[in-house]
Amino acid sequence: MTNFKSSAPVALQVKMKMLAEMINDDFGAIRSNRGESQIGESRLDEIEGNYVSGWMPRQDGGFTVSEWMRSDIDNSYHFTEKQTDFINEQINNCFKSFLSGEEITEEEFNSLYDLETGNEDFRQQFAEYEMEWFSDGALLAVQMFVEGYADKIFDFDKEPEKIVTIRACINYADGEYAREKYAEDIKQIVLSVDEFMSMSNEEIINQITF
Repeated sequence: MTNFKSSAPVALQVKMKMLAEMINDDFGAIRSNRGESQIGESRLDEIEGNYVSGWMPRQDGGFTVSEWMRSDIDNSYHFTEKQTDFINEQINNCFKSFLSGEEITEEEFNSLYDLETGNEDFRQQFAEYEMEWFSDGALLAVQMFVEGYADKIFDFDKEPEKIVTIRACINYADGEYAREKYAEDIKQIVLSVDEFMSMSNEEIINQITF
């Protein structure tokens, strides 16, 4: 596989690809189905471990399985407390933006939105505005990759000890760009290569399920 550095054992590359494919085939099991809140299908991408133009790798290669999820006022779809805090802030921003755009006060909003005496068209208008505000969703991902030098210290006299990192993360704060630096960890396991190779992929999936 060309996305791995040549120093990554072939058997490890094959096992990791099979693990990624298993997760991609049933991503719902990894996230415990959580309300079936996905937007579209999951996808499997390579993590490039070799230098290419514009990309300086920090690891030796791997895979990402990702899926866009709902991330809105229904907190049953949230994965972390920080995500809920972020969404609560966005709910407030959405409300203020709507008031500003309609040039109405909060009192006027409450009167128009009232379920008994208010206006159904107005309630629908706000619902659509709110839906558009949260339309980007959040990118849920499971990354798995090989890293060299488990202790992160370079030593010419020491044979590099490689490790396998498997990381589940959620990116809810960066819209459609979903840049890596904004992702929040949900769960992470770190295995030696020997541990990774000795475990079945089913056992590994059980450890990373959240």
